[in-house]
Amino acid sequence: MKLDLCCGSRPSGDVNLDLNVTRSQHHKYDYDPRRFRHFVRASAQDLPFRDDMFTCTVINHGLEHLPDPLKAVRDMRRVTRGRLHIRVPNHPIWCEFAEHLYSWSAVSLRNFLHLVYEDVTVRRQCRYFQLTQTRVFRKLLKVAYVKFLFERVMGAVLAVELEAVCRR
Repeated sequence: MKLDLCCGSRPSGDVNLDLNVTRSQHHKYDYDPRRFRHFVRASAQDLPFRDDMFTCTVINHGLEHLPDPLKAVRDMRRVTRGRLHIRVPNHPIWCEFAEHLYSWSAVSLRNFLHLVYEDVTVRRQCRYFQLTQTRVFRKLLKVAYVKFLFERVMGAVLAVELEAVCRR
């Protein structure tokens, strides 16, 4: 069974959980959680589920909004017997959003998740992945200044995010 935390207006789990049930800064339209399959209104920091109930837990762009993300990750581990999939934005410092309480680099996210999980894999994701895989683009990234520009400026334009997979 799959648990989708901070599901917002696009739930994808067998059980979907969110604390906010109306329009928010991130949702462009109102949504009615009564339409969603197995919707639970609760905080991701205090999950109302028994231990090892889910085979997979997913949280997409929700961890950065939680006041105590470490407590949330510990509770996610408690209810998940399989994998935990986390996605967080990876924007340059000057493109941070006021509603994001936390931000991580790939290294800091991995170190943070290692506080709870031993097996953690973190990788960068990009909506325009095909562009970043071209031969010309890879050669450009070998130049230090271009790499700096890509990571700091183009990261926001290309919507770079971090994806972490944690295994027990």
